[in-house]
Amino acid sequence: MPPLPTYDEALATILPHAPGLRDERVALTDAAGRVLRRDVFADRDQPPFDRSAMDGFAVRSQEAAASGADFPVVGVVAAGGVAESFQKEMPRGTVRRIATGAPLPAGADAVIPIEQSEVTAEGGLERVRFNVTAVAPWQNVHRRASDAQATQIVLSAGTRLGPQHIGIAAAVGASELVVAQRPRITLLTTGDEVLPPTTATNALEPQQIRNSNGPMLAAMLAAIGTPLLRHEHVPDDPEVIRAAAREALAHSHLVLTVGGVSVGQRDFLPWAWQNLGLTTILHGVNIQPGKPLLAVRDDCKLVLGLPGNPVSVLCAAHIFAWPVIRRMLGQPCAEPPWRTLPLAETAKASGKREVFRAATALSDGSVRIVKWHGSGDLIHTASADGFIRLPLTDEPVAAGTPVRFLDMAR
Repeated sequence: MPPLPTYDEALATILPHAPGLRDERVALTDAAGRVLRRDVFADRDQPPFDRSAMDGFAVRSQEAAASGADFPVVGVVAAGGVAESFQKEMPRGTVRRIATGAPLPAGADAVIPIEQSEVTAEGGLERVRFNVTAVAPWQNVHRRASDAQATQIVLSAGTRLGPQHIGIAAAVGASELVVAQRPRITLLTTGDEVLPPTTATNALEPQQIRNSNGPMLAAMLAAIGTPLLRHEHVPDDPEVIRAAAREALAHSHLVLTVGGVSVGQRDFLPWAWQNLGLTTILHGVNIQPGKPLLAVRDDCKLVLGLPGNPVSVLCAAHIFAWPVIRRMLGQPCAEPPWRTLPLAETAKASGKREVFRAATALSDGSVRIVKWHGSGDLIHTASADGFIRLPLTDEPVAAGTPVRFLDMAR
């Protein structure tokens, strides 16, 4: 039997089969959380004028630095005020009051804040003296086009749209955006021993457990912006599993399954997919946890069969399903955002299988593995922030060694 693929080899085998999604145009108000498919451009310079960054006085910098000088205040420039207030050149030896965000009047090249000013009034005319020793040109001025020039890309295709991206799109007049279609994802959980989370304690027999995997995966997928189309739990019956598999495939781009993918007598999912005419891409990965991963496909659909133990499910969903979904959405990098952090404590790895372990990111920038009792111990992940990837080695991995760390989806 050939050796099982490494994590990198397995992911490289699966990703090319990630189904493509079509584009769709949505209103800006409906675009949050979606993945942008076309670049967004500035329709004009941003900002479109030299803009005051302070409430204060618009001045000529060379004049305002004159020691002991005071200046008549000749007018006010308000944000959104009439054009004449800033288009008409400011006479030499004068200043104008100006509001934060207002256009700098012609002739002015700096703003001095109110806090550095002393204003007096006589005969209905205001005069101001500035408590400054120097005024630099363009001081407290947000220069025209300093953020972006007209026609410049301000949002790149592949961006998952957060609040700031929606604000940027609004600022450049992009009231509609072209985004990736939401992937249709169906989840099938399996197992005769698994009952709904709502099952009362006195209704559980000793050998039965509640379904933690279904709600956990639904929450993860919602966190990355791709909520489930449907979740169904099926018993360990080959015909029921085949019927559920056929139905899931008919309505989905991606089918995720939990359990039933190993080599036991009651692991019916590999048989069901083969019976439905799908092609096996991969069965098994040389990692811990998550070894019995299954990937099958037809012409335009993909199925990822995750193991049954909940920590294996959580890990495999992050390191396999998440990259697949990112590829489907057209994000520039299929890999989720791994970081490199130093180990807080010496860790035990393996020279036979690459080890992934739940870990906590500490305030000093290091990461500590959370103690566990195996891949069935979901409780230990309560304090975990993500998963680390340990190197393939029989030697202890020393404290301080840089390791790859993937934050859990939130």
